[in-house]
Amino acid sequence: MNTLFLLCSKLKMNPLLPSQVSQLSNRCLLLPRGAHLRRVGNMNEKDVNSVVTNYYQIGLGSVSTLALNDLLVSLMEEPCFDVLRTQEQLGYSVFCTCRCTSGVLGLSVTVCTQATKFSTTHVDERIDSFLQSFVQNLKEMPDSDFQHHVEGLVNIKLREDLNLTEVVDQHWPEIVSQTYLFDRRRQECDALKTLSREHVIDWLVSCITPARGKRKLSIQIVGRTQEILAPTVSCAMHPVDGTESLSVEANVGDGHQVSLNTKRGVKESHKDRHRKSHQQHGKLIEDVHTFKDSNLFHSVWKF
Repeated sequence: MNTLFLLCSKLKMNPLLPSQVSQLSNRCLLLPRGAHLRRVGNMNEKDVNSVVTNYYQIGLGSVSTLALNDLLVSLMEEPCFDVLRTQEQLGYSVFCTCRCTSGVLGLSVTVCTQATKFSTTHVDERIDSFLQSFVQNLKEMPDSDFQHHVEGLVNIKLREDLNLTEVVDQHWPEIVSQTYLFDRRRQECDALKTLSREHVIDWLVSCITPARGKRKLSIQIVGRTQEILAPTVSCAMHPVDGTESLSVEANVGDGHQVSLNTKRGVKESHKDRHRKSHQQHGKLIEDVHTFKDSNLFHSVWKF
């Protein structure tokens, strides 16, 4: 104990200021490189609806990169809905969002589907496929269309507030986050006017390409289906000795099943099979707290 007091006195440790404590509590987790997924079952056992949100973390932002991220989402909104909702009919709700979490920028795509029609793995694959194809769409986009999106986004940001509620909504986050950048919209518009199509393409490629340090987190809520909830019993003939084996499968939660083969007397979890089959889609997060404790936080950067 004396050694501890001596160490503290030498290091001249002091309690954190209240403002410093609030900064630490609002820090964002730095996702490890690669793809990770967290899959849980729908809490309502009668609800067949599934939701997949793919979040692509980019990193600490600035005014210019926030404007760049906004522009990317503005360009992507209509094609995202058209491809995933209208053409592929993956779900009734499809949208992409620009993320800014404690100064850390990211991009997310969400699809609400039904477990009776599509698996969350299939939806995850189609989201990634769309983002890859959208890179080529940006390359082929006419310059006039790109400039039209830039001008439209600038006009939205420069629109006058219609009432006091909109004024508060604009400035209050600056106070809460202690950034105090009350002319943020004007600065973002100035940044937008300097951006080119190549900037947007490079930004998107850095989000989705493993070689560029891709950091992806897929959150998947798996809907319940009658086929999953009800135990499945099957009887099969052994190909060698001609004996019959009885197989029973039942749901154990989180979209996983357990099978019991009476001939072998071995209980086998399909969870391991799911984990192996989905390795290409991302590393499965078994425990959220362990995942959080094993990774670092982004440093506090206010812009």
